[in-house]
Amino acid sequence: MVIIMRKLSVNKIKAVILGHAVADALGVPVEFSSREELDESPVTDMEGFGTYPYPAGCWSDDTSMTLCALHSLSDGELNFDDIMQNFGKWYYKDEFTPTGELFDVGNACSTAIDNYFKKHLDAENCGLKGENSNGNGSLMRILPFSLLFPNDYEVIYKASALTHAHLRSKMACLIYTMVLNEILSNNSKEAVIRGIEKAKAFYEEEPEWEYFERLPIIDIHTNIMTKTLAKPKYVKQSATSISISLSKNKMPNCFKNGLMKLFIIMKN
Repeated sequence: MVIIMRKLSVNKIKAVILGHAVADALGVPVEFSSREELDESPVTDMEGFGTYPYPAGCWSDDTSMTLCALHSLSDGELNFDDIMQNFGKWYYKDEFTPTGELFDVGNACSTAIDNYFKKHLDAENCGLKGENSNGNGSLMRILPFSLLFPNDYEVIYKASALTHAHLRSKMACLIYTMVLNEILSNNSKEAVIRGIEKAKAFYEEEPEWEYFERLPIIDIHTNIMTKTLAKPKYVKQSATSISISLSKNKMPNCFKNGLMKLFIIMKN
């Protein structure tokens, strides 16, 4: 079966990936902070040396694994073995990192990579299938697949399953893809709602949808919902938080400043 990539301009791909990297780097110094701590001391600029002993502008495993996939897909082919090879270069050899040193990796991702290299499982069978493995490790790196295969739901599911094979994790990736696709088609707050409604219609008969049912009731014109969300360690909470963030449709100063500092890190 021939899998066709969507053709996007290089500038659009760069914009989305850089946006992802900046948001990631903004969050690295305050990872594991409580929502109350962030309310009291919000992130207003790119910072460093918080949770990890690294300078401002350093991204985490979120962006590293995203770059692993993007590097493989830049050859114009979808090859899950090649993507897993890149995951191995990152995990075992510290490639695709901002400082040449890996400092953050989730248990599910590390187990899946070990499954591929040490247990020699097929790439598509490396991901963890248990309900308790529903972390954010596939959602955080799904962007390249969402950009290039927005309408190929099987590809999105298989991309998630490289590390996270439970249906809930795969659904979160597809919901995110639907929202992103609507934003790229028509960049507006309403695009977020259209993407969520599209997902709701697609998963109408799926029992797992109950874990995402709060998504359609988000008021994109207020910030009220963020006050009721649990700290987004779990995939369904992160999917909700991402949807809210996408709906803001503005670039805050900390994002602009962060972009400049990220460029410095990449240049060096």
